[in-house]
Amino acid sequence: MFSKFINTIKIYLTLCFLCLCITIQAQMFTNIRVTQTMTIKAIMQTDDGNVWFGAGKKLYCFDGKLIYTLSSEELNLAGAISCMTVNKDGNIDIGCERGIVTYNYRNKTFTDKVEMNGKNVRAIIYDGENEWIGTDKGLYKNYEIAIKDINVIALIKDKSNVLVSCMDRCFVY
Repeated sequence: MFSKFINTIKIYLTLCFLCLCITIQAQMFTNIRVTQTMTIKAIMQTDDGNVWFGAGKKLYCFDGKLIYTLSSEELNLAGAISCMTVNKDGNIDIGCERGIVTYNYRNKTFTDKVEMNGKNVRAIIYDGENEWIGTDKGLYKNYEIAIKDINVIALIKDKSNVLVSCMDRCFVY
């Protein structure tokens, strides 16, 4: 019994030592240049492999070699970008300070703009049937209020629920 305990301790200490010895480095993209004052608040990848960054009122697309910039005038953004997701039609929904903009990246056209009446859109997800929108004033399901007077920070879906992260609590909806 005691030798089993000692062996378990030895294995545990060996694993701890190995974990301390292993250095993991993150990939540094040296070919993506951003300004010192730029804060990337949203990042996602589309099915064509392009990586999209939302920073301030600009949308950036990285195709693996070059980075392209789309300004707020081109996208008709409703304020600074805070989140992005691919919607059920395969277009990019962009959450902004005052609403949601839909951008068709395949033909490079703006297709929709939904004003949220002064609500800062912070998170957007789709669960296959419904569109969930988290704002600083509440949680919306298909643009109808689901939970009001909460400050949503992030949304995530699992197999059957939407998990809502707020400033002071979490919900399972």
